[in-house]
Amino acid sequence: MKTAMMGLLAETSLHPGAESSTGAIDLPVAREAVTQYPVIVGSSLKGALRDLARHSLGDSVADSVFGIPDNAGQVMVGDARLLLLPVRSL
Repeated sequence: MKTAMMGLLAETSLHPGAESSTGAIDLPVAREAVTQYPVIVGSSLKGALRDLARHSLGDSVADSVFGIPDNAGQVMVGDARLLLLPVRSL
């Protein structure tokens, strides 16, 4: 099995929403349990990559790579974790 690490750079605002809201907050940000840093859940990222592949390469390639409901695909996508915190410079 081959593994690869990808980097993502958000050029515009990004809101990785959580599944459910608690309290007065309508759309909370998904966060890691231990660090409380924002995180993009792997299933959401895989869905976005699949949609991009489907539009760019076609349904058959996307189905082969990402799988179909009853069959596994060729790729596994984990959570996208924060690498750097943006800090305002002087």
